[in-house]
Amino acid sequence: YFEKVSKDTVREYLLKKYIEGIVHASTEARKVKYIVRTTKKDKEQYHYAFKILKKLVNEVDYTFADAQEDFFAKFPEADKMMEASYKKLRNQLLKVIKILKDYDISVLLRIANDREKEEFREVLQDLEKSFGDFKRDSQDLF
Repeated sequence: YFEKVSKDTVREYLLKKYIEGIVHASTEARKVKYIVRTTKKDKEQYHYAFKILKKLVNEVDYTFADAQEDFFAKFPEADKMMEASYKKLRNQLLKVIKILKDYDISVLLRIANDREKEEFREVLQDLEKSFGDFKRDSQDLF
């Protein structure tokens, strides 16, 4: 896309979206990272990605979320291809480990109602099952 359109032009249009309140945070741009990375290898996806990016730049009311939704509506398989990289997965796991290590377990004693207790038990069971499945699936890799 940037081979044909100046980055400065795109920046101007994105700034206009921000000024007009269409974009609220710079992190919203992450919603189109897969679209931006579409390669010429898949001509149909590439042409549609180009069309969406052009629309995103030219139409102030068209949001990053709209672009993402439109792209995945036309190419639902692309949504499944957005797998977490090793680095991202590692960092997220490290974050979970730190949270669990730093957590004051006595806070859990304050859970008063049975619904919250049951909900928390279910979350822990899901975490344990997910970790077990992940550990089992990855054992053959190492």
